[in-house]
Amino acid sequence: MFTRSEARAAGVASRRLDAPDVEHLAFGVYRRVLTESDSSLHSAATWRCRQRDLARAIHRSLPEHAFFCGRTAAVLWNLPVPAGTDERVDVGATVPDRPPERAGIRGTRFQAHLASRTTLSGTPLIGAVDLWCTLGPRLADDDLVALGDAIVRRERIPGTQRLKRPPLADIEALEHAANAGRRAGIARLRRALQLLSPDSASAPETHLRLRCRDWGFPKPELNSDVLDADGRLLGCSDLVFRDYRVALEYEGDHHRVDARQWDRDIAKIRELTQAGWTVIRVTARMLYRDDFALRMAIEQALVQRGWVQQTPRPARVRHSVPYRLE
Repeated sequence: MFTRSEARAAGVASRRLDAPDVEHLAFGVYRRVLTESDSSLHSAATWRCRQRDLARAIHRSLPEHAFFCGRTAAVLWNLPVPAGTDERVDVGATVPDRPPERAGIRGTRFQAHLASRTTLSGTPLIGAVDLWCTLGPRLADDDLVALGDAIVRRERIPGTQRLKRPPLADIEALEHAANAGRRAGIARLRRALQLLSPDSASAPETHLRLRCRDWGFPKPELNSDVLDADGRLLGCSDLVFRDYRVALEYEGDHHRVDARQWDRDIAKIRELTQAGWTVIRVTARMLYRDDFALRMAIEQALVQRGWVQQTPRPARVRHSVPYRLE
C-alpha cells in the first residue's frame, strides 16, 4: 500500500497508477493488485489481507469519533472470523455520533456502554471483549465459540505452566460484558459462554472439540502434555483422551510448509506411538468436508481402547466452513 506522493518520490509516473494492476483504495492511497500467478494465499487469507489494507487506507481519513468494529476489527486483532461476504470495512461510532457514510464502509452505531474503544498500534478499534459480544448475532455458533476461545486463550509453553503471552481477557470478562446491557443475540452469547475454553490453540481445534462434543465422545483435554512412564515429555497434543490413550493432532497448513514444525510433528507422533498411544491426524478436509469419516475413525480408536458409547450417536451435524489465519 502506498500514497500518490510516495509513488512520485519513487519515480512512478502518474499514468502508472491507472494501470489494471493498481487499485485505488481511498483518496490518494493505492496498492498493487496480486494476480493468481503471484499469490498462493487461501481465499480467506486474501480477504484478511485486503481488510487490513483497506483499514489502513481508510484510517487516514476517519473522524476522531470513529473506530473499526465487526469482522474488520477481528482481523486487526488477529482473531479468527470467517471471511465476509463482501469487502466493505466495518466502522463504528457511539451514540450520538455516526460512522462515516461512504462507499466501502459498513457503518454501525453502538451505545457507549456496549462498545469500549481502544487502540492497537495507533489504530482505533473496538475492544476485544465487546467485539465478541457485538459479533454474537453475526457468527455461527461454532465460530462464536472459536472467537471467544481465541480471546481467552492462555497459550502455554509445552512442558511448563509459563504462558507465551497473556490472554486478551478471561471468560469472566466476557460474561460481564455480555450481561452489561440489552444486547442483540444475548441468548446465543450465554450458550457460547458455557462452551469456552482458554486451552484451545486455534479455531479448527475449537471446531474439532465441538464436533467431539456433538458426537458424544468423552471430554478431551486440550493442548495437554503427554508423559511417558518415566515422566519424560513426549509432546503436547491438541486433543487428548487420556483414559483411552488416544490423541488427535490437527494438521494446519503451517505444519506442512514449516520444515521445523513438520520435523517436530513427526518426532512427536513417533514418540507417542512407541509409547502405546493411538494418534489420529486431522486435516481441514477431514474436519470440514468429510467429518463422518473422521467421526468413525475417532469412535473406532476409542472403542478399541475400551470406551463404551453411553448414548445413541446423534444425527450428523453440519458446521461452518474452514477459514485461516496467516
